[in-house]
Amino acid sequence: MSVDEQTGLLTRLALRDRLADTIATTDDIGIIVFTAGIERHEHIRAMIGYEAMTEIVSGLGQRALAMDEITHVARIAPDTIAGFFVGDSALANDMMSRLHLGFEEHTKVTGGTISVDTTIGFALGGRKSSAEQLLQQAELALGQARANWRRTWLFSQSEYGSPEKKLGIMSELRRGLEAGEFDLHYQPQVQARTGAVKSVEALLRWTHGRPQQFSIGQLIELAEGTGDIRHITRWAIQRAMHDIEALNWEGYDIRVAINLSGQLICEDDFIAEMIELGGDQLHRLQAEITETAMLRNPDRALVNLQKLAELGVEISMDDYGTGYSSLSQIQNLPITELKIDQRFIKNLTATNRDPLIVRSTIDLAHALEMKIVAEGVEDAATYALLKAMGCDILQGYFIARPLPLEELVVFLKDTDGIAAKNDGPLLNFLTQLK
Repeated sequence: MSVDEQTGLLTRLALRDRLADTIATTDDIGIIVFTAGIERHEHIRAMIGYEAMTEIVSGLGQRALAMDEITHVARIAPDTIAGFFVGDSALANDMMSRLHLGFEEHTKVTGGTISVDTTIGFALGGRKSSAEQLLQQAELALGQARANWRRTWLFSQSEYGSPEKKLGIMSELRRGLEAGEFDLHYQPQVQARTGAVKSVEALLRWTHGRPQQFSIGQLIELAEGTGDIRHITRWAIQRAMHDIEALNWEGYDIRVAINLSGQLICEDDFIAEMIELGGDQLHRLQAEITETAMLRNPDRALVNLQKLAELGVEISMDDYGTGYSSLSQIQNLPITELKIDQRFIKNLTATNRDPLIVRSTIDLAHALEMKIVAEGVEDAATYALLKAMGCDILQGYFIARPLPLEELVVFLKDTDGIAAKNDGPLLNFLTQLK
C-alpha cells in the first residue's frame, strides 16, 4: 500500500521509492529531504482526540504539497510528515523559513481550528546519496533540532559523527556496566550555616576502559539518544542505595542527589521503577533535574515529580539560570532547591554583574521557601562571599573533589578539617572588610 489511509499522504516506503527515482534521474543540483514533527503531540491528541490529530497531520502535509517545489509528502509517524524537493543549499535555507511559517498557520479540524508547534529537520544530498540514508538523516536532524531546542536544523555528519562508532561505544558501555567498570563518586555539599555535610551529589565515573575520545558528559548525551540512559540511571540508583546503606552503618545520615534525564522524568514506568528501587530508603534520594528537561513534556514531568515529592524525594533544579524558566514558573513545581549554574559562581569575586545576579537569585528563592546551592566553589574568597550572601549549601573543589565511597567516609570523619574550611574563609573575609 502506497498511501496512508487515514491522511491520504504517502507511506514512508512509497516516499522512499519516489525519492530513489528522483535521485536517479536528477542532475547534481541536489536533493533536500525534510521531516516535520508536531511538538507535544501526545498532549494535543489527549485534548482533541485521535481523529482531530490525524486531521492536523493531514493538513500539514497538504500545506507542504501546496508549495511548488514539493510534490511528494508522506506520513512517517503518528506525529511526523516527510517530503523532499530538488534544489541547492540556498533553496534549503529558504524552504526552512517558508515551511516553518506555513506550518505556524491555524489548522482546520472538525469543530474548529487549532495552532500547533512544529520542528523541522533537513538533510541535503546528491546523486551519490541513497534514499534511505537521506530519510534517516532528515529524521536525525529532527532529533538534533529538538535536542538543541531549535525549530529547524540541517543535518551535519561532522556534528553527528559516525553512527557505527557511537553504536560501538554504547555496546562497550553496556558491557562495562555488566563488568563492574563503572563507579559512583560523591561530591560533598556543605551547609553554610552549620558546616555540616548532609548531602552529596553522585557523579558517574567509567573507571576502566573508557574510550578516551568521549567524556562522561558526551557518553550521557549518547545514551539519551540510544535509550541506554535508562540502564545507566537504574544502575546508578541501585549503587547509590547500596552506598547509602554503607554510610548508615558508618553513622552518617546522608542524602544522595542523582541526576535524572528529562527523558526519564516523563516516563511513568521508570518513575515506578525508581520508587521500587528506593524502597524504604527512597527519601534519602534527591532528584536533580535541569530547566530544559521540563520543556520536553511539562505536564507528564510535573505529575511524576509530584509523585516523587509526596514520597519524600527532594527535587533540585540543576544549572539554574541557563534555561528558560523563571522563579515564578518554578514555584508551581515541587522543587525545594535551586542550584545556581557554576558559570555565575566562577567569576563571582572578579566581576560586578555576577554577584548581583547571584544575590538576587538567593533572595527570591528564599522568598519562595527554596534552598540555594552554589556549585563550582573553587577558592576561599568565593566560599566566604557566598556564605555572606546567605547561600544555603556550597559545593566545589575548595571543599572536596568527587570522592569514591571509601574516601568520602574518610572526609566525613575529618570534622575539624570541614569546620576549618567553613569558618576560616568567613573570618578572613570579615577581617578584610574591617
